[in-house]
Amino acid sequence: MDTARFDFELPAGLIAQQPADPRDSSRLLVLDRRTGSCRHLRFRQLPGLLRETDLLVHNNTRVSEYQFRARRDTGGRLSVTLLEAMDPDRRVWRCLIRGSVPARGGSLSLIGSDGTEMPAVVQEIGDDGTRIINMSCALDAAVLARHGTVPLPPYIKDFTGDRERYQTVYAREAGSVAAPTAGLHFTKNMLDTVAAATMGVCSVTLQVGRDTFAPVRTNDLTQHTLSGEPVGVPAATAQAVNRCRNVGGRVLSVGTTTTRTLEWAVRQGGADPGGRELRPVAGLADTYIYPGFRFRVVDCILTNFHLPRSTPLFMISAFIGEVHADPDRGRTMLLEAYAAAIREGYRFYSFGDAMLIV
Repeated sequence: MDTARFDFELPAGLIAQQPADPRDSSRLLVLDRRTGSCRHLRFRQLPGLLRETDLLVHNNTRVSEYQFRARRDTGGRLSVTLLEAMDPDRRVWRCLIRGSVPARGGSLSLIGSDGTEMPAVVQEIGDDGTRIINMSCALDAAVLARHGTVPLPPYIKDFTGDRERYQTVYAREAGSVAAPTAGLHFTKNMLDTVAAATMGVCSVTLQVGRDTFAPVRTNDLTQHTLSGEPVGVPAATAQAVNRCRNVGGRVLSVGTTTTRTLEWAVRQGGADPGGRELRPVAGLADTYIYPGFRFRVVDCILTNFHLPRSTPLFMISAFIGEVHADPDRGRTMLLEAYAAAIREGYRFYSFGDAMLIV
């Protein structure tokens, strides 16, 4: 399955640099995955599209202060984004480094908010473009909060304002390197409205790491793999999902991270390998979703507009294609909807507009 078939041209001016203000003023493209028909609405109209038996599930992760200014021992400037701690002492980290990257064994220093320099040595250079660095000090939560900043995606170059806008209003569990951006459109009032009009609102946790945004480097997308990101599905959420399904309701997943969490979780530990009962579970979600995948939990997906040749794009193509005899219809229908969004001037990517697939 050629990754090039999931490509599209996007005018640079449609890459959103600022979030919508207020949050729920963003646009909403509603796509019927069976017919391919599109409606163009505003996000604040979402509650009117829901049914009494629907259940909304979101990812309550919070983006940590994982980005640092840095410099090489030769004086060159760098940007370091921490991805995951590789040891219990939080001294060894996998990270992304932008700038003239030191070779293995090279030195650099992370620069704190007060100018404090925290030396590090590059231990390993990964095939995926990441680096393993060994810090001279532990980067615990207190150090990160004091000296780091919330990272923004590299395509957001002109952001001005409070980086708290790159957090959902329900963000709680710290540990992500990127936001579950489909949730950025919700206000607290809208969540209350949705909860009152449906079977409720509940949460899972997926700590967004390199799996979510790592580039697909294979020509055949089926050869790409995920290493797994930490997830948790609490008992209350599992019970709510099962109750919704038992009454014939729809599970509406907010974002691709929530979708991957639910579809991974339903495949863990059940006696029936094809079962649809959800149980409380925690672990590393490594379920890779691409066309041909069969969804067991999710009935509707609320998502943003994704990058070409990316795993979220593959997932949404799979979801649309699931209801068609030819799974590739999901790809063509999605790209047709993206073309319509481009013609209509929708804003793309993390701070961009939303898409509801029903």
